[in-house]
Amino acid sequence: MENGHRPLPERPPPPDADLQEAVRRAAGRAAAVLAEDRPRAVVLFGSAAALLQNRGGIEAPHDLDLLLVGDFPPPSHLPQDPRFPVEIHRLRAAAVIDIAALLRYAPRAVALARLYADNLLRQHALRVIAACLLLGPAYRDFGFEQIEINGLADPRDYSCQRVLYGQDWWGRLCAWARERRGPVGRWSDRLVASDTFAG
Repeated sequence: MENGHRPLPERPPPPDADLQEAVRRAAGRAAAVLAEDRPRAVVLFGSAAALLQNRGGIEAPHDLDLLLVGDFPPPSHLPQDPRFPVEIHRLRAAAVIDIAALLRYAPRAVALARLYADNLLRQHALRVIAACLLLGPAYRDFGFEQIEINGLADPRDYSCQRVLYGQDWWGRLCAWARERRGPVGRWSDRLVASDTFAG
């Protein structure tokens, strides 16, 4: 502290432009192959998505995490950049719509309990991750918790994403999930046959 003023916190350095371009190209090549089967959406998430959003202080990603929303399994061979191996996480479209409906209509405690129970049952947090992606930054307000790493809350934003394919469908589904209606709203929506996602 000098002259009674606290020093300003240092800003994290901006992402390396060459690294961003390499990640963008690798993700784009993988998404182009996945798009051949016409999935509903291909969404990049995790540290690679954060890097492409110009968030400072992001280290080079170890892999590219892609959420594939579709009914066909991914091809056995994808174009790979040895620096960023592609990890495909697939959910059927119906499963993702069910998660969106849970977020829109179920009491928060019920939605959280079901998603976390599924996490324990399957030993994978994919449905929790999908819920965070659907909700966007408001996932914390909904009640989803940051995991702890060495006793400290993980500072990463679990909703960070870049939609590589199916932007219109994914955008409409996110908007539908984020419009909280609750159990009472579901009954009123059902009366006018609008309680299902018109995908």
